[in-house]
Amino acid sequence: MSHAKWISFVLVVLCVSGCALIRPGPAATCTSFYRHLENGEITEAQALVSARLVQQMGQKMRAGLEEEARNIKARGGISDIKIVSEEVNGELATVKMVVTFGNQSAKEDTSKLTLENGRWRLAGGK
Repeated sequence: MSHAKWISFVLVVLCVSGCALIRPGPAATCTSFYRHLENGEITEAQALVSARLVQQMGQKMRAGLEEEARNIKARGGISDIKIVSEEVNGELATVKMVVTFGNQSAKEDTSKLTLENGRWRLAGGK
């Protein structure tokens, strides 16, 4: 088998198997969450939260996300998200990051995530 065919075969196997190497990891989930909030995409941000936490919070979840989106906008949007660390332990993960806003203020954040139906979701807690 030629080198190009071998690479193509490996890529097809990875895509078909849904390998974890292709799925977004915990840090990417956190980054996407903040970017959705920055863009006012509340439904998309909420989709990155665990079903258990959404059920537990009820209507307060959406209100809290809307408030956070307003806070991000008031700070001039997000200029940078720096991942400080990402620790994965089975189906749980912790991501520490620094979010820098357009007005140059910054927020340190530690997010807990859980693997839910093969996808990383924010689980709340510090």
